[in-house]
Amino acid sequence: EGAYNDYLDQTKSQFRKVFNKAIRKDVLIVMAAGNSGQLSAETQGWDGIGNLDQSAHGIHSLAKEKHLKNIILVGSVDPDRRLSNYSSYGKRVDIAASGGNKVKPIFETDPITGQVISTKTADYGIISTMLTSNASELEQSISITTEKGNYISENGTSMAAPMVSGAAALVWGENKALGADEVKTILIKSAEKIDNLKPFIKGGRSLNLLAAMDVVNGFDSDFFQNIILCAPDTI
Repeated sequence: EGAYNDYLDQTKSQFRKVFNKAIRKDVLIVMAAGNSGQLSAETQGWDGIGNLDQSAHGIHSLAKEKHLKNIILVGSVDPDRRLSNYSSYGKRVDIAASGGNKVKPIFETDPITGQVISTKTADYGIISTMLTSNASELEQSISITTEKGNYISENGTSMAAPMVSGAAALVWGENKALGADEVKTILIKSAEKIDNLKPFIKGGRSLNLLAAMDVVNGFDSDFFQNIILCAPDTI
Protein backbone atom coordinates (compact mmCIF):
# COMPACT_ATOMS: atom_id res chain seq x y z
CA GLU A 1 0.00 0.00 0.00
CA GLY A 2 2.82 2.39 0.84
CA ALA A 3 4.53 1.75 -2.51
CA TYR A 4 1.26 2.28 -4.37
CA ASN A 5 0.63 5.58 -2.60
CA ASP A 6 4.18 6.67 -3.44
CA TYR A 7 3.45 5.81 -7.08
CA LEU A 8 0.25 7.88 -7.04
CA ASP A 9 2.07 10.83 -5.50
CA GLN A 10 4.77 10.64 -8.17
CA THR A 11 2.13 10.40 -10.91
CA LYS A 12 0.28 13.45 -9.61
CA SER A 13 3.55 15.34 -9.37
CA GLN A 14 4.51 14.48 -12.96
CA PHE A 15 1.17 15.56 -14.39
CA ARG A 16 1.25 18.84 -12.48
CA LYS A 17 4.74 19.49 -13.80
CA VAL A 18 3.32 19.06 -17.31
CA PHE A 19 0.45 21.44 -16.51
CA ASN A 20 2.87 24.03 -15.10
CA LYS A 21 5.10 23.72 -18.15
CA ALA A 22 2.09 24.24 -20.41
CA ILE A 23 1.52 27.58 -18.70
CA ARG A 24 5.20 28.59 -18.99
CA LYS A 25 5.46 27.55 -22.64
CA ASP A 26 1.96 28.80 -23.58
CA VAL A 27 0.71 25.37 -24.69
CA LEU A 28 -2.93 24.37 -25.01
CA ILE A 29 -3.54 20.81 -23.78
CA VAL A 30 -6.52 19.17 -25.51
CA MET A 31 -7.68 16.23 -23.40
CA ALA A 32 -10.27 13.50 -24.09
CA ALA A 33 -12.98 13.32 -21.43
CA GLY A 34 -13.03 9.51 -21.52
CA ASN A 35 -15.41 6.78 -22.63
CA SER A 36 -17.11 5.78 -19.38
CA GLY A 37 -20.65 6.50 -20.57
CA GLN A 38 -23.55 4.06 -20.68
CA LEU A 39 -22.55 1.72 -23.49
CA SER A 40 -25.21 0.56 -25.95
CA ALA A 41 -27.79 2.92 -24.44
CA GLU A 42 -29.39 5.87 -26.14
CA THR A 43 -30.50 7.32 -22.78
CA GLN A 44 -27.76 9.19 -20.96
CA GLY A 45 -27.14 9.52 -17.26
CA TRP A 46 -28.39 6.13 -16.05
CA ASP A 47 -27.15 5.88 -12.47
CA GLY A 48 -24.63 8.60 -13.25
CA ILE A 49 -22.45 6.26 -15.32
CA GLY A 50 -19.79 8.35 -17.05
CA ASN A 51 -20.57 11.44 -14.95
CA LEU A 52 -17.25 13.12 -14.12
CA ASP A 53 -18.99 15.17 -11.44
CA GLN A 54 -19.41 11.92 -9.52
CA SER A 55 -16.27 10.05 -10.57
CA ALA A 56 -13.31 12.33 -11.27
CA HIS A 57 -11.35 12.27 -14.54
CA GLY A 58 -8.07 10.51 -13.77
CA ILE A 59 -5.85 13.26 -15.19
CA HIS A 60 -7.97 16.41 -15.51
CA SER A 61 -8.93 16.21 -11.82
CA LEU A 62 -5.25 16.71 -10.93
CA ALA A 63 -5.26 20.15 -12.54
CA LYS A 64 -5.52 23.17 -10.28
CA GLU A 65 -7.63 26.17 -11.19
CA LYS A 66 -4.58 28.05 -12.50
CA HIS A 67 -3.94 25.23 -15.00
CA LEU A 68 -7.44 25.18 -16.52
CA LYS A 69 -6.88 28.11 -18.88
CA ASN A 70 -4.37 25.91 -20.72
CA ILE A 71 -6.51 22.74 -20.75
CA ILE A 72 -9.63 21.99 -22.75
CA LEU A 73 -11.56 18.81 -21.91
CA VAL A 74 -13.50 17.27 -24.81
CA GLY A 75 -16.57 15.03 -24.89
CA SER A 76 -18.15 13.45 -27.96
CA VAL A 77 -21.32 14.33 -29.86
CA ASP A 78 -23.10 12.16 -32.44
CA PRO A 79 -24.26 13.27 -35.92
CA ASP A 80 -27.76 13.86 -34.48
CA ARG A 81 -26.22 16.41 -32.07
CA ARG A 82 -26.77 14.23 -29.01
CA LEU A 83 -24.06 13.20 -26.59
CA SER A 84 -22.42 9.97 -27.76
CA ASN A 85 -23.61 7.12 -25.55
CA TYR A 86 -20.04 6.18 -24.58
CA SER A 87 -18.84 9.71 -23.77
CA SER A 88 -18.00 10.75 -20.24
CA TYR A 89 -19.65 14.03 -19.33
CA GLY A 90 -20.01 16.59 -16.56
CA LYS A 91 -19.66 20.26 -15.68
CA ARG A 92 -15.88 20.14 -16.08
CA VAL A 93 -16.17 19.07 -19.76
CA ASP A 94 -15.54 22.24 -21.80
CA ILE A 95 -16.82 21.29 -25.25
CA ALA A 96 -18.02 18.39 -27.40
CA ALA A 97 -16.87 17.45 -30.89
CA SER A 98 -17.60 14.66 -33.32
CA GLY A 99 -16.14 11.41 -31.98
CA GLY A 100 -18.07 9.03 -34.21
CA ASN A 101 -20.36 6.15 -33.31
CA LYS A 102 -19.85 2.77 -34.93
CA VAL A 103 -23.17 1.38 -33.69
CA LYS A 104 -25.47 4.40 -33.71
CA PRO A 105 -29.08 3.33 -33.09
CA ILE A 106 -31.49 4.51 -35.78
CA PHE A 107 -35.16 4.50 -34.85
CA GLU A 108 -38.00 4.49 -37.38
CA THR A 109 -41.25 5.83 -36.00
CA ASP A 110 -44.85 5.64 -37.12
CA PRO A 111 -45.72 9.05 -38.66
CA ILE A 112 -49.15 8.99 -37.02
CA THR A 113 -48.63 7.48 -33.56
CA GLY A 114 -44.96 8.39 -33.12
CA GLN A 115 -44.25 4.90 -31.80
CA VAL A 116 -40.99 3.17 -32.69
CA ILE A 117 -41.71 0.55 -35.32
CA SER A 118 -38.16 -0.58 -36.16
CA THR A 119 -34.57 -0.10 -35.11
CA LYS A 120 -31.24 -0.58 -36.81
CA THR A 121 -27.67 0.57 -36.32
CA ALA A 122 -25.45 2.64 -38.58
CA ASP A 123 -21.68 3.08 -38.65
CA TYR A 124 -20.85 6.73 -38.13
CA GLY A 125 -17.31 5.99 -37.03
CA ILE A 126 -14.32 8.24 -37.64
CA ILE A 127 -11.76 6.83 -40.07
CA SER A 128 -8.53 6.45 -38.09
CA THR A 129 -5.10 5.02 -38.69
CA MET A 130 -4.64 1.47 -37.40
CA LEU A 131 -1.55 -0.14 -35.94
CA THR A 132 -1.66 -3.34 -37.95
CA SER A 133 0.78 -5.22 -35.71
CA ASN A 134 -1.80 -5.14 -32.88
CA ALA A 135 -4.92 -5.57 -35.00
CA SER A 136 -7.12 -8.63 -34.65
CA GLU A 137 -8.13 -10.70 -37.68
CA LEU A 138 -11.56 -9.08 -37.61
CA GLU A 139 -10.06 -5.59 -37.52
CA GLN A 140 -7.74 -6.50 -40.38
CA SER A 141 -10.65 -7.87 -42.41
CA ILE A 142 -12.76 -4.70 -42.11
CA SER A 143 -9.94 -2.20 -42.42
CA ILE A 144 -9.32 0.04 -45.41
CA THR A 145 -5.94 -0.76 -46.90
CA THR A 146 -3.95 1.81 -48.86
CA GLU A 147 -0.34 2.04 -50.01
CA LYS A 148 0.43 4.19 -46.97
CA GLY A 149 -1.19 1.99 -44.34
CA ASN A 150 -4.43 0.70 -42.90
CA TYR A 151 -7.42 2.67 -41.66
CA ILE A 152 -10.45 1.61 -39.66
CA SER A 153 -13.70 3.09 -38.39
CA GLU A 154 -13.34 4.07 -34.73
CA ASN A 155 -15.24 6.04 -32.14
CA GLY A 156 -14.44 7.65 -28.80
CA THR A 157 -13.51 10.91 -27.14
CA SER A 158 -10.01 10.16 -28.44
CA MET A 159 -11.50 10.77 -31.89
CA ALA A 160 -13.24 13.96 -30.71
CA ALA A 161 -10.19 15.52 -29.06
CA PRO A 162 -8.16 15.69 -32.32
CA MET A 163 -11.05 17.59 -33.91
CA VAL A 164 -10.57 20.28 -31.27
CA SER A 165 -6.76 20.09 -31.61
CA GLY A 166 -7.07 20.68 -35.34
CA ALA A 167 -9.47 23.57 -34.82
CA ALA A 168 -7.08 25.11 -32.28
CA ALA A 169 -4.20 24.80 -34.74
CA LEU A 170 -6.19 26.53 -37.49
CA VAL A 171 -7.23 29.35 -35.16
CA TRP A 172 -3.66 29.80 -33.95
CA GLY A 173 -2.40 29.71 -37.53
CA GLU A 174 -4.62 32.67 -38.37
CA ASN A 175 -3.26 34.75 -35.51
CA LYS A 176 0.06 33.58 -34.09
CA ALA A 177 0.00 36.37 -31.50
CA LEU A 178 -2.81 34.63 -29.60
CA GLY A 179 -2.07 32.94 -26.30
CA ALA A 180 -3.22 29.43 -25.45
CA ASP A 181 -5.93 30.77 -23.15
CA GLU A 182 -7.19 33.05 -25.92
CA VAL A 183 -7.37 30.14 -28.38
CA LYS A 184 -9.36 28.16 -25.81
CA THR A 185 -11.67 31.11 -25.26
CA ILE A 186 -12.31 31.49 -29.00
CA LEU A 187 -13.21 27.79 -29.34
CA ILE A 188 -15.52 27.93 -26.34
CA LYS A 189 -17.13 31.27 -27.15
CA SER A 190 -17.73 30.36 -30.80
CA ALA A 191 -19.11 26.88 -30.02
CA GLU A 192 -22.68 26.09 -30.93
CA LYS A 193 -24.98 25.92 -27.91
CA ILE A 194 -27.16 22.80 -28.12
CA ASP A 195 -29.97 22.45 -25.61
CA ASN A 196 -29.87 18.68 -25.32
CA LEU A 197 -26.14 18.81 -24.54
CA LYS A 198 -26.55 21.25 -21.64
CA PRO A 199 -27.09 18.56 -18.98
CA PHE A 200 -23.82 16.90 -20.03
CA ILE A 201 -21.41 19.51 -21.44
CA LYS A 202 -20.85 22.91 -19.82
CA GLY A 203 -23.05 25.37 -21.68
CA GLY A 204 -24.13 22.66 -24.17
CA ARG A 205 -21.11 23.60 -26.29
CA SER A 206 -20.31 21.78 -29.54
CA LEU A 207 -17.30 22.69 -31.67
CA ASN A 208 -18.06 25.10 -34.52
CA LEU A 209 -14.91 25.57 -36.59
CA LEU A 210 -16.49 28.00 -39.05
CA ALA A 211 -17.59 30.30 -36.24
CA ALA A 212 -14.19 30.05 -34.59
CA MET A 213 -12.44 31.07 -37.80
CA ASP A 214 -14.87 33.97 -38.22
CA VAL A 215 -14.03 35.16 -34.71
CA VAL A 216 -10.26 34.99 -35.16
CA ASN A 217 -10.40 36.73 -38.52
CA GLY A 218 -12.33 39.57 -36.95
CA PHE A 219 -10.21 39.54 -33.81
CA ASP A 220 -11.13 42.14 -31.18
CA SER A 221 -9.17 42.38 -27.94
CA ASP A 222 -12.35 43.33 -26.06
CA PHE A 223 -13.75 39.92 -26.95
CA PHE A 224 -11.79 38.31 -24.11
CA GLN A 225 -13.11 40.50 -21.33
CA ASN A 226 -15.47 38.97 -18.77
CA ILE A 227 -15.22 35.45 -20.21
CA ILE A 228 -15.42 32.77 -17.50
CA LEU A 229 -13.44 29.66 -18.36
CA CYS A 230 -14.38 26.21 -17.09
CA ALA A 231 -13.31 25.90 -13.47
CA PRO A 232 -14.88 22.92 -11.64
CA ASP A 233 -14.60 24.44 -8.19
CA THR A 234 -16.36 27.65 -9.27
CA ILE A 235 -19.24 26.14 -11.23
